Amino acid sequence: MRAKNISPNNSIIWTNLGIAYKGKGDKKKARKAFKKAHDLNPEKKKIKKY
Repeated sequence: MRAKNISPNNSIIWTNLGIAYKGKGDKKKARKAFKKAHDLNPEKKKIKKY
């Protein structure tokens, strides 16, 4: 969580946050994090996978 505050425009951080939320079963927060990651970097294939 702290990383997103330090670098809020880093799509990798948002993707990893989405993975963490998904692993915890928090689908709503996971979707929000993946959307943010995709908005920041729409060409990133790893983000599209989620």
